[in-house]
Amino acid sequence: MARVLAFPFKLNAAGHAATVEQESTTYYSQQLASILLTVQNEREYVLEFGMPDMAFEGFMHSSFKNQVTEYLPNLSDVSADITEITSTTQKINISFQNGDE
Repeated sequence: MARVLAFPFKLNAAGHAATVEQESTTYYSQQLASILLTVQNEREYVLEFGMPDMAFEGFMHSSFKNQVTEYLPNLSDVSADITEITSTTQKINISFQNGDE
């Protein structure tokens, strides 16, 4: 498999751009983080990518599932465990299986 840039972008100890193995568990974890941290309409050429603004809507499980289906079709058994920390804070734990493994 090919190596691709890590998300978020960072430098490794040698000062090179950090990379991850494409289609590895780390790769998919970073891709899921990208979906969760991108607000819809943020990316000019892919307006539908990302989640509705969670600051106002909270975590929307159906939107998340739609994003995973659209952009990460190799993942299966994706689940989100939501814990209410306070009335304004949610903790979201995502688990998944790589369909190729």
